[in-house]
Amino acid sequence: MRLRPLLFPGVAAIAVLIIALALASHQTTASGARSTTVSGKTASVKVDMYAFTPATLTVKAGTRITFTNHDSTAHTATANVGSFDTGTINPGQSKTIVVKRPGTYPYHCAFHAFMTGTLKVVS
Repeated sequence: MRLRPLLFPGVAAIAVLIIALALASHQTTASGARSTTVSGKTASVKVDMYAFTPATLTVKAGTRITFTNHDSTAHTATANVGSFDTGTINPGQSKTIVVKRPGTYPYHCAFHAFMTGTLKVVS
């Protein structure tokens, strides 16, 4: 009889774990490609479902990168260290940036800080 009080918390913990794993799997699927390398002179990042796709983009220095907002709310693509900022991208709009210096540039949405991405610029 002593095991019965422990049974419910154990089952609840397992249920929470299963739900968390299912959500994590859904987020990866919903956001699509996690990492993409582009060798051309243009690249694109889709802003949809409060995520940047691809989450990591590798481009050559000087590539034109276009962020297109498919959400129903405004977003930005703002470098964490201030090296670029698209400004507000309203629903259905696009903004293009060019980064000329090689490096790794983490970025976020200024309105939704949980939205993050990484731009890798190579020579």
